[in-house]
Amino acid sequence: MGSYGHPPHPREPTPGRAPAQGVPDGLLIAGLLLLVAGTAVIWLSTGLAALASGKDWPDEVGYKNSALAMRSLLGDPDDLPHAWPDTPPGQLPSPTAFWWSFGVVVLLVLVAVGRVFWWWLRRASAKAAARAAGAESANSVAPKRNQRLPDGE
Repeated sequence: MGSYGHPPHPREPTPGRAPAQGVPDGLLIAGLLLLVAGTAVIWLSTGLAALASGKDWPDEVGYKNSALAMRSLLGDPDDLPHAWPDTPPGQLPSPTAFWWSFGVVVLLVLVAVGRVFWWWLRRASAKAAARAAGAESANSVAPKRNQRLPDGE
């Protein structure tokens, strides 16, 4: 164990054993985010498809039931009444309206993620360019503003 203010010393591997390789944390977090986003998209597209079909938001279509609905829809994509068993079938949209709505919601999410990623890349690029320009001007022979020249120059 390292002392205060110093990083700990790496642990030496046990002789004769290969170090254990686990699943990376980023992959686990990405998988969980994908599941949460998938359930949100299923819930939202069911409600939006019903609204687009001229109906009200279906009863008992809630986020907490979306995981089971997603599991059911993976098994039988056209059976919305089986995916949402507590909802009266007359309140649910048609499978075609549901899948169109699902595609639109996924497309909107991908566009939003792409825009955020594009903004982040442009911001990082601008910071790198500013950093490079600052380093370039620090190496120049021209005196900096408000800096006194040494005697004789």
